[in-house]
Amino acid sequence: MTGCPVPYAIDLGLLLSYSLTAAIRSRSLYLISWWHDRRMFKMTGIEIHQELSSSAKGAVCTGVELYAPGSWSFNFEGRLRLNVQCPWRIVSDRGIALGSEDDGQQFGLPAPVNGGAVALQLLAATALKHVLITEKTGDVVFEFDSGIRLEVFNNSSGYEGWNCSTSSGLEVIGMGGGTTANVGPK
Repeated sequence: MTGCPVPYAIDLGLLLSYSLTAAIRSRSLYLISWWHDRRMFKMTGIEIHQELSSSAKGAVCTGVELYAPGSWSFNFEGRLRLNVQCPWRIVSDRGIALGSEDDGQQFGLPAPVNGGAVALQLLAATALKHVLITEKTGDVVFEFDSGIRLEVFNNSSGYEGWNCSTSSGLEVIGMGGGTTANVGPK
């Protein structure tokens, strides 16, 4: 269609096989989808990070798993998933409560530290307040209502350190060397 503000044309077969109402509804859904994709494509880095923080707000950590050597997954009620392949730590008001390197260490305790279980115990007790991303280094901090912080710090100039995805399909990646890359909804 000439002069149409979006790349969309109504298929004549669609009009003949469905009612006019169905065709209009179909076009409306397409336009909404097109606008949402377009909006995500044009968002700035700050807007993407705000969207990530907004998606995270109020979510509770429901799972922490070491899924491969040095690779951790943090799940927040299915709304948010954080995969980490770099150092991380959980900081409370008393200091470092747990670090990624603590998993499997004995530290004079009766049994080795189960990093996933301890992390879940520390993070599941409170809801996420917001997510902060340091653009220059690609570090990310998940701050909880209780003041506890999950700090993920990129430690490579070449490898991606982490990625965080929302249920809407937004993905933010902590890039090697700093900064982040953003992928819109799928």
